[in-house]
Amino acid sequence: MKDQLSLKLNNQEFSFSNEETHWLLTNIGNENPEIRDYLVFSLFAQGIRTGGFTEEQFRLISETTVSKNLIFYQLNKHLPETLTRSFSALLNGLIIEADGKTDSPYYHLLNEKNREYFIEAGIDYFYKETDACGFSEEYGWVHGFAHGADFLSQIVAHDLFPKERLVEVLEAVQFVMFNLESPFIEGEDRRIAHILYSSLSKVENSQEVIYEWISELDFPLIENKDFYRLAMFENMLAYLYFHSLETVILEKDLKDLMLSYLKNY
Repeated sequence: MKDQLSLKLNNQEFSFSNEETHWLLTNIGNENPEIRDYLVFSLFAQGIRTGGFTEEQFRLISETTVSKNLIFYQLNKHLPETLTRSFSALLNGLIIEADGKTDSPYYHLLNEKNREYFIEAGIDYFYKETDACGFSEEYGWVHGFAHGADFLSQIVAHDLFPKERLVEVLEAVQFVMFNLESPFIEGEDRRIAHILYSSLSKVENSQEVIYEWISELDFPLIENKDFYRLAMFENMLAYLYFHSLETVILEKDLKDLMLSYLKNY
């Protein structure tokens, strides 16, 4: 099956049999990065974004990740179990992205119950994941928090995302930031910042909500980890500010508040 699917990837053929679809799902957390990252995830991404899966297969993929609760697979364990959680988060992001884009063949194909599951799971993942490994010499990219951030970015960008839940999303981001024990070193803070950028781009009245959130943050600088947390926040603000320059007109109050943190960045 690996050779068969590798040939499809090389030939850019993105239609799948039911057997191939099941194999991809079974190997979402394969310990071999050549299979998990470069084959399984690449085929899921291309298949979903190009409409290569049938509607029935798309429903199978979404139902499987929901019914097996793959994003919370064996939460009490770290590697290699983290791989299933992390790459399921990426898969969930592909699913919710496809469900929310009008030009997707899977637009609004999720039922309301499953769509609600994805919103809840995307927020809860930040509270429940404890493995902050970015890259492993043995397993390759792990990136649980980065992949969780990609998933949550797609959730807030969804056309049916309830804008009143943005506060919950920001609280989840805050939880990660204030529980940081050592610095992220594999770009996770930028991926988490993209959640805020997606909010500014897609969620009505998000500037007011983000302004209030930033205003209430407090960073006592006592221990080393306090400086890590402030640095993460400043990295996020820098990402948000510079990525918004050409795409989002920042309101003066929010812009000034961000710059008050960034003036010595």
